[in-house]
Amino acid sequence: MELAAQRGGRHARGGTIQLKVGPDETSLPGALLAVSDTGVGIAKEDTERIFEPFFSRKPGGIGLGLATTARIVEAHRGIIEVASQVGQGTTFTIWLPRVA
Repeated sequence: MELAAQRGGRHARGGTIQLKVGPDETSLPGALLAVSDTGVGIAKEDTERIFEPFFSRKPGGIGLGLATTARIVEAHRGIIEVASQVGQGTTFTIWLPRVA
């Protein structure tokens, strides 16, 4: 939910937010969650720091939302990635392993 909330504050007026959930169709057994928007995008230099605690470009942001999300994903042996293009939008992808 944090990712959707983050995206909701950054998509352009009239933009869209899309959630995709399903099994991973690559060689990694598990599940994928992708949160995409058609918003302003994130600069490359910011994507390198976006999961660091207290890093934020959002007015009034404290930089804990995405950092906390990343730590939760990692605690479950998952992977979180971000792909973004300024002016085009952003996609966060989370992979979580299958539990035996």
